[in-house]
Amino acid sequence: MPDDTQNQDTENTHDEIILDGSQKDPRLFEIIVQKYQAPFLRTAKRIVHQREDAEDIVQEAFLKIYSKAKLFKKREGASFKSWAYAVLVNTAISHIRKYKRSHSKDMSWDPVLDSVLPDPAGFGETEKLEIQSVLAGVLKELPPELKTVLEMRYFSDDTYQTIAAKTGLSLENVKIRLHRAKKMAREVISNFI
Repeated sequence: MPDDTQNQDTENTHDEIILDGSQKDPRLFEIIVQKYQAPFLRTAKRIVHQREDAEDIVQEAFLKIYSKAKLFKKREGASFKSWAYAVLVNTAISHIRKYKRSHSKDMSWDPVLDSVLPDPAGFGETEKLEIQSVLAGVLKELPPELKTVLEMRYFSDDTYQTIAAKTGLSLENVKIRLHRAKKMAREVISNFI
Protein backbone atom coordinates (compact mmCIF):
# COMPACT_ATOMS: atom_id res chain seq x y z
CA MET A 1 0.00 0.00 0.00
CA PRO A 2 1.55 3.38 -0.98
CA ASP A 3 2.28 5.84 1.80
CA ASP A 4 1.04 9.45 1.97
CA THR A 5 4.33 10.81 0.58
CA GLN A 6 3.98 8.66 -2.54
CA ASN A 7 0.36 9.78 -2.95
CA GLN A 8 1.37 13.45 -2.64
CA ASP A 9 4.22 12.97 -5.12
CA THR A 10 1.83 11.33 -7.58
CA GLU A 11 -0.73 14.09 -7.06
CA ASN A 12 1.90 16.82 -7.56
CA THR A 13 3.26 15.10 -10.68
CA HIS A 14 -0.30 14.88 -12.01
CA ASP A 15 -0.81 18.62 -11.40
CA GLU A 16 2.51 19.43 -13.08
CA ILE A 17 1.58 17.37 -16.15
CA ILE A 18 -1.81 19.09 -16.37
CA LEU A 19 -0.19 22.52 -16.01
CA ASP A 20 2.30 21.69 -18.76
CA GLY A 21 -0.43 20.27 -21.00
CA SER A 22 -2.63 23.33 -20.45
CA GLN A 23 -0.07 25.40 -22.33
CA LYS A 24 -1.04 23.46 -25.48
CA ASP A 25 -4.71 22.95 -24.58
CA PRO A 26 -5.97 25.71 -22.24
CA ARG A 27 -9.10 23.69 -21.44
CA LEU A 28 -6.94 21.40 -19.26
CA PHE A 29 -6.28 24.27 -16.87
CA GLU A 30 -9.90 23.98 -15.71
CA ILE A 31 -8.89 20.78 -13.90
CA ILE A 32 -6.44 22.76 -11.78
CA VAL A 33 -8.97 25.53 -11.19
CA GLN A 34 -11.62 23.08 -10.00
CA LYS A 35 -9.16 21.30 -7.71
CA TYR A 36 -7.70 24.39 -6.05
CA GLN A 37 -10.50 26.97 -6.23
CA ALA A 38 -12.17 26.18 -2.89
CA PRO A 39 -8.95 25.87 -0.82
CA PHE A 40 -7.50 28.98 -2.51
CA LEU A 41 -10.65 30.92 -1.68
CA ARG A 42 -10.45 29.84 1.98
CA THR A 43 -6.81 30.88 2.17
CA ALA A 44 -7.38 34.22 0.44
CA LYS A 45 -10.41 34.97 2.63
CA ARG A 46 -8.34 34.32 5.76
CA ILE A 47 -5.81 36.85 4.50
CA VAL A 48 -8.12 39.67 3.37
CA HIS A 49 -11.34 38.86 5.28
CA GLN A 50 -13.55 40.02 2.39
CA ARG A 51 -15.15 37.42 0.12
CA GLU A 52 -15.24 39.70 -2.95
CA ASP A 53 -11.57 40.62 -2.55
CA ALA A 54 -10.68 36.97 -1.95
CA GLU A 55 -12.48 35.97 -5.16
CA ASP A 56 -10.55 38.63 -7.11
CA ILE A 57 -7.26 37.44 -5.59
CA VAL A 58 -7.99 33.81 -6.47
CA GLN A 59 -8.86 34.72 -10.05
CA GLU A 60 -5.69 36.81 -10.39
CA ALA A 61 -3.61 34.01 -8.86
CA PHE A 62 -4.97 31.49 -11.37
CA LEU A 63 -4.13 33.88 -14.22
CA LYS A 64 -0.58 34.21 -12.87
CA ILE A 65 -0.21 30.45 -12.45
CA TYR A 66 -1.34 29.90 -16.03
CA SER A 67 0.73 32.70 -17.54
CA LYS A 68 3.84 31.82 -15.51
CA ALA A 69 3.53 28.07 -16.01
CA LYS A 70 6.82 27.95 -17.92
CA LEU A 71 8.56 29.54 -14.90
CA PHE A 72 7.56 26.67 -12.63
CA LYS A 73 10.61 24.57 -11.93
CA LYS A 74 10.43 21.44 -9.82
CA ARG A 75 12.78 21.93 -6.88
CA GLU A 76 13.55 19.65 -3.98
CA GLY A 77 10.99 20.26 -1.26
CA ALA A 78 8.89 22.45 -3.56
CA SER A 79 5.94 20.94 -5.38
CA PHE A 80 3.44 22.44 -7.78
CA LYS A 81 1.04 22.81 -4.86
CA SER A 82 3.51 24.81 -2.74
CA TRP A 83 4.39 26.97 -5.77
CA ALA A 84 0.71 27.59 -6.52
CA TYR A 85 0.06 28.58 -2.90
CA ALA A 86 3.10 30.88 -3.01
CA VAL A 87 1.59 32.59 -6.07
CA LEU A 88 -1.73 32.94 -4.23
CA VAL A 89 -0.16 34.34 -1.05
CA ASN A 90 2.02 36.74 -3.05
CA THR A 91 -1.05 37.96 -4.95
CA ALA A 92 -2.85 38.55 -1.65
CA ILE A 93 0.14 40.46 -0.25
CA SER A 94 0.18 42.66 -3.35
CA HIS A 95 -3.55 43.26 -2.94
CA ILE A 96 -3.08 44.33 0.69
CA ARG A 97 -0.22 46.66 -0.24
CA LYS A 98 -2.33 48.29 -2.97
CA TYR A 99 -5.19 48.69 -0.52
CA LYS A 100 -2.91 50.23 2.11
CA ARG A 101 -1.57 52.76 -0.40
CA SER A 102 -5.03 53.80 -1.53
CA HIS A 103 -6.77 53.89 1.88
CA SER A 104 -6.07 55.15 5.34
CA LYS A 105 -3.91 53.19 7.75
CA ASP A 106 -7.00 52.38 9.80
CA MET A 107 -8.23 49.15 8.25
CA SER A 108 -9.73 45.97 9.61
CA TRP A 109 -7.22 43.59 8.02
CA ASP A 110 -4.46 41.89 9.92
CA PRO A 111 -0.89 43.08 9.34
CA VAL A 112 0.67 41.49 6.28
CA LEU A 113 2.93 39.14 8.22
CA ASP A 114 0.16 37.68 10.29
CA SER A 115 -1.98 37.41 7.16
CA VAL A 116 0.60 35.35 5.34
CA LEU A 117 1.21 32.99 8.23
CA PRO A 118 -1.70 33.38 10.64
CA ASP A 119 -1.37 31.74 14.01
CA PRO A 120 -2.57 28.12 13.71
CA ALA A 121 -4.54 28.16 16.99
CA GLY A 122 -8.16 27.40 16.22
CA PHE A 123 -7.56 26.30 12.63
CA GLY A 124 -9.23 23.23 11.28
CA GLU A 125 -7.19 20.41 9.79
CA THR A 126 -7.68 21.68 6.21
CA GLU A 127 -6.41 25.16 7.06
CA LYS A 128 -3.40 23.71 8.90
CA LEU A 129 -2.54 21.58 5.88
CA GLU A 130 -2.80 24.62 3.58
CA ILE A 131 -0.41 26.64 5.77
CA GLN A 132 1.94 23.65 6.03
CA SER A 133 1.88 23.35 2.25
CA VAL A 134 3.02 26.96 1.92
CA LEU A 135 5.73 26.43 4.53
CA ALA A 136 7.02 23.14 3.11
CA GLY A 137 9.02 24.80 0.36
CA VAL A 138 10.18 27.63 2.60
CA LEU A 139 11.67 25.85 5.62
CA LYS A 140 14.89 24.79 3.90
CA GLU A 141 15.68 28.45 3.22
CA LEU A 142 15.50 29.53 6.87
CA PRO A 143 18.31 29.52 9.44
CA PRO A 144 18.00 26.60 11.90
CA GLU A 145 16.88 28.71 14.88
CA LEU A 146 14.02 30.22 12.87
CA LYS A 147 13.14 26.97 11.12
CA THR A 148 12.83 25.21 14.49
CA VAL A 149 10.31 27.63 15.98
CA LEU A 150 8.20 27.65 12.80
CA GLU A 151 8.15 23.86 12.69
CA MET A 152 7.20 23.65 16.36
CA ARG A 153 4.37 26.17 15.96
CA TYR A 154 2.96 25.17 12.57
CA PHE A 155 3.73 21.46 12.29
CA SER A 156 3.69 20.30 15.94
CA ASP A 157 1.03 22.78 17.13
CA ASP A 158 3.20 23.72 20.11
CA THR A 159 2.08 26.76 22.09
CA TYR A 160 4.43 29.67 22.70
CA GLN A 161 4.90 28.41 26.26
CA THR A 162 5.73 24.89 25.07
CA ILE A 163 8.23 26.22 22.53
CA ALA A 164 9.85 28.30 25.27
CA ALA A 165 10.08 25.26 27.55
CA LYS A 166 11.48 22.99 24.82
CA THR A 167 14.04 25.50 23.53
CA GLY A 168 14.98 27.21 26.78
CA LEU A 169 14.07 30.60 25.30
CA SER A 170 12.04 33.23 27.10
CA LEU A 171 8.44 33.68 25.96
CA GLU A 172 9.38 37.08 24.51
CA ASN A 173 12.27 35.56 22.53
CA VAL A 174 9.96 32.87 21.15
CA LYS A 175 7.59 35.60 19.89
CA ILE A 176 10.49 37.56 18.39
CA ARG A 177 11.89 34.49 16.61
CA LEU A 178 8.47 33.56 15.25
CA HIS A 179 8.02 37.11 13.97
CA ARG A 180 11.45 37.01 12.29
CA ALA A 181 10.75 33.56 10.87
CA LYS A 182 7.44 34.78 9.41
CA LYS A 183 9.14 37.82 7.91
CA MET A 184 11.89 35.71 6.33
CA ALA A 185 9.31 33.16 5.12
CA ARG A 186 7.39 35.97 3.42
CA GLU A 187 10.58 37.07 1.65
CA VAL A 188 11.28 33.51 0.52
CA ILE A 189 7.69 33.16 -0.72
CA SER A 190 8.06 36.44 -2.65
CA ASN A 191 11.22 35.12 -4.32
CA PHE A 192 9.65 31.72 -4.94
CA ILE A 193 7.66 32.81 -7.97
